[in-house]
Amino acid sequence: MWNWFQDAVLEKSVIVGRRQSKVVGYVVGSSLATNAHVTIIQTMLLTFLPAPGCYLYGPICVAETERERTCRSHKAANIIAFLSR
Repeated sequence: MWNWFQDAVLEKSVIVGRRQSKVVGYVVGSSLATNAHVTIIQTMLLTFLPAPGCYLYGPICVAETERERTCRSHKAANIIAFLSR
């Protein structure tokens, strides 16, 4: 059976947010090719044509205690830079 999360971990495309050693959120990213066989992804790609080099991300899970908090700008910039690779 295909395990998308395990594949994402092996591809090093999981970003985990922690506060004092407690996991408070994560986001998973992957290439389009990795998930092109999934029916809902196929439908999405037919509806919204992807730009070259784009990727999929989600789910984004954030602990309730961390919602609506703002990120420090340098952390946000590092995440954007990482996802833009």
